[in-house]
Amino acid sequence: MSKNNFEIRKAIRDKGKKYCEVAEALGVHSVTFSRWLKKELSEKDKQRILEVIRNLGDEK
Repeated sequence: MSKNNFEIRKAIRDKGKKYCEVAEALGVHSVTFSRWLKKELSEKDKQRILEVIRNLGDEK
């Protein structure tokens, strides 16, 4: 069984970021972001989050 929103989780890991950093960039609390990831997101929401991840700086 694969985890929900695998491509988002992979993008965060590949970018070397933490979930809380992505949540902050999205303007939501880290708990809210984690809750979102528990259920498969719509394609529109996934694309919006992936765009935010892509735009995060490369510094670790």
